[in-house]
Amino acid sequence: MAKILAIDDIQDNLISIKAIIADAFPDIEVYTALSGRQGVELARRVIPDIILLDILMPGMDGYEVCKVIKSDPKLEDIPVVFVTALKESRQNRIQALEAGAEAFLTKPIDETEMISQIKAMLKIRAANVFKRDEKIRLEALVKSRTQELERELNDRIKADEEVRNSEEKHRALVNQMQLGLAVHKIILNKKGEAVDYLFLDVNPAYERITGLKKERVIGRRVLEVLPNIEKIWIEKYGNVALTGEPASFESYARELGRYFNVIAYKNRENEFAVIVEDITGKKAFEEKLKTSDKIFNHVLDMICIAGFDGFFKELNPSWERELGWSKEELLSKPYVEFVHPLDRDLTENITKTIVGGREVYRFENRYICKDGSVKWLSWNSYPYKEDNIMFGVARDITKDKRDEQIQQVLYEVSRASANAILLVDILRVVRSELCKVLDANNFFVASYNPETDKLKKIIFLDDNDKFEEWEAKDTLSGLVIKTEKSILTSKEEIIQFAKEYGIKLTGTLCESWLGVPIFIEHKAIGVMVVQSYTDKNAYDAKSMRLMEMIAHEIAIVMQRISMIENLIRAKERAEESDRLKTAFLANMSHEIRTPMNGIMGFLQLLNDVDLTSDDRQYYFEIINKSGERLLSTINDIIEISKIESGQLNVIYSNVNIKEILNFHYKFFINQTEEKGISLLLKNSEEIADVIVSDQHILDGILTNLIKNAIKFTDSGEIEVGTYLKDESIIFYVRDTGIGISKTRQEAIFERFVQADLDYKRPHEGSGLGLSIVKAYSHLMKGEVWVESEEGRGSTFYFAVPYIPVILKREIPSDKSIRADGERIHKILIAEDDEISYKLLEKILSDEKFTIIHVWNGEEAVCVMRDDPEISMILMDLRMPLTDGLDAAKKIRQFNKTVKIIAVTVNAFSIDKEIALNSGCDDYVLKPVNKKLLIDIIKKHLTGYSNF
Repeated sequence: MAKILAIDDIQDNLISIKAIIADAFPDIEVYTALSGRQGVELARRVIPDIILLDILMPGMDGYEVCKVIKSDPKLEDIPVVFVTALKESRQNRIQALEAGAEAFLTKPIDETEMISQIKAMLKIRAANVFKRDEKIRLEALVKSRTQELERELNDRIKADEEVRNSEEKHRALVNQMQLGLAVHKIILNKKGEAVDYLFLDVNPAYERITGLKKERVIGRRVLEVLPNIEKIWIEKYGNVALTGEPASFESYARELGRYFNVIAYKNRENEFAVIVEDITGKKAFEEKLKTSDKIFNHVLDMICIAGFDGFFKELNPSWERELGWSKEELLSKPYVEFVHPLDRDLTENITKTIVGGREVYRFENRYICKDGSVKWLSWNSYPYKEDNIMFGVARDITKDKRDEQIQQVLYEVSRASANAILLVDILRVVRSELCKVLDANNFFVASYNPETDKLKKIIFLDDNDKFEEWEAKDTLSGLVIKTEKSILTSKEEIIQFAKEYGIKLTGTLCESWLGVPIFIEHKAIGVMVVQSYTDKNAYDAKSMRLMEMIAHEIAIVMQRISMIENLIRAKERAEESDRLKTAFLANMSHEIRTPMNGIMGFLQLLNDVDLTSDDRQYYFEIINKSGERLLSTINDIIEISKIESGQLNVIYSNVNIKEILNFHYKFFINQTEEKGISLLLKNSEEIADVIVSDQHILDGILTNLIKNAIKFTDSGEIEVGTYLKDESIIFYVRDTGIGISKTRQEAIFERFVQADLDYKRPHEGSGLGLSIVKAYSHLMKGEVWVESEEGRGSTFYFAVPYIPVILKREIPSDKSIRADGERIHKILIAEDDEISYKLLEKILSDEKFTIIHVWNGEEAVCVMRDDPEISMILMDLRMPLTDGLDAAKKIRQFNKTVKIIAVTVNAFSIDKEIALNSGCDDYVLKPVNKKLLIDIIKKHLTGYSNF
């Protein structure tokens, strides 16, 4: 009957262990001890087959107890299994192995694992007992035989017959042995050192095991039989023969190509016997185990052994590498807890299938990595029911799954784009499909308007923000548009980017941001964005590529929808054009025939000789008024025709605003007084008297707006005025007339349209006036709009760029030579932008320069003619009237020495070449770098050293 000794200082643990063993092994006798010292004494008394040993105990701990047991010859072969609650670690294992333990069990004790360990330890114990008994038996046998041989030799003379009988028995015994036996005589050199040995006798088993035939070796030295034998054999055998101490060892004989387990002992003076066992097969099996272990630890696939209890039992290193969890973490809790929540039920059903004895192939589920990401695994698994375990091999198929999902996403998006009518419906499908492969909870698509430099939402779904329209400048989405490149960035990069470029970030800061441009005809017209507020690794290069492909699909849909909308609008415009054409022809017929009727009719009446002078004068006034009306209609038609054909050009010149306003006031004051309405004039004092503009266009706009105001105002007042806003001068004409309906306020700026299209309308006019005003405004790079309320009046506004003309000639009256004899240089700055001029003036303020400022190239040429002492010109290339290039050419015609530095925003090399060919000496880019500008001035003004 087998015996097990359990040593633990806690009685409950001993009771639990004893119960488990009694249930699983009813024939095993269990002994218990509550301390290490008591356990050692009990072990020596009962000699158990297995010792289950706790580590943490008062007095002698488990490691010390194990060392004592392993140092006792009677107990050293007993397998010791540590049962402990200590966390299994490399250090604990090393300490346990150094103490002599064979295995580990972790508290709380897994019953299945404990039973398996006991089975294994019983096998080890049986093998140890067998080996020990065999050794004892062989040693006893050899000793007995040696004694018999000695007695035979001593009594040979007395009992030759007995000796011969004994020899025959001995020979029969030796010949029947399964282990090889050989007797040798040691050969010593003069120093008494073993250098060789003779073969005296061998049994048949020795011949079979070693392959050395008896007739070939008897009487010969080993170095004759095996010339290349390792010295270790002679040294070990020599030590046995000379000291009498037996030896037991394992070694490899290279010439024989085999591993042997050897027991050697001295049988008489200078002689020794050896018992050999061929263990080559055993060694080969051990090597196979080592190879299997290497494969297990180095294969790329994820290999595991799991118990039917739902816990991993063993894992190869690929698990840590692929999932990020440590081996200890994976072994510490049921493996289903590492499975994605949506796959846990399926995984548990598959586990039941395997536990039931069936193998499973290509089962797929998702595992959660330590960093929160998810990986798809494909499994092959089969059970070992006798050990209550299952063996599994898993492979990461995340990439394959992602590729499948991406293809499905693209298919669904493509299908939706083919069937949907509204763009926002397609974008909702896009977001839904994207959510299957990446974090698209926060998703928006916006269109870009280059004229306003703004982005406007098409769809905006976000947990934290909500925008309808926003500036493209200083935003990531705007940067995608401007660079026409996709951007993938993180929170840290966004903060660093904003810090470097002084950008004020818009919206909530996210952990990860991905935006891709939407192209139509190779031009970015919008942007598609996803962002994650929680995961900094939410997106990668593959996500960007997927988004770009979807953006291409969206662009196709947008083109298709735009084409349909354009066709609908074209149809509506065609219908409106046909209606307007009819109304226009009727109106033109009325506007031409009516004054012509007055002219022709009253000309016939003038032929009457009986007319009084008063009647004749009255008829002349009617004819003159009808002629003016007809001329106005014809002028409007000619003017709109010039605009249509592109023959009307803007001619910039210096325009006196006060003079223009005063002219129109004086021109229309009589007409307003005749109708009994007031005409008011208000000009902002902050506006310069003279600006750069087109006087003809300004006159045309003001004339049309004032005439309209007089025409549609019967009482009250009309106010004409100006004010500044941003970089524009705003002209306005306000009246207290009939007003305009909200539905007609856009249409009145179209050609041939009036607020009242009814043929019964009481007011004359061609309907071209406001369309001419709109065209004039656009030619001046301005805009026109109206604010009106029916029955209360209207205010028409038009804005044009504000370019004041201010000659700033700060020509000093003092000497141009400093007290130290160095020349004071004059620098002319030709710059139409006030901010740019102030920047240059500030840069040069610390230097001893005389600064002269002009607003355009024409003034620069004039100033240079008047003041040839100017040393340098900082010439903006883009200015009204005469640009910088033309001004430089004109100046070079009469001044070859002045240094001209071109200042512009254009960064292309061809622009630099054009500037230099036009007479410029050097080139500076905006925004101006102070150091670079100073260096260039120093380079060209060699007589100036105070930098």
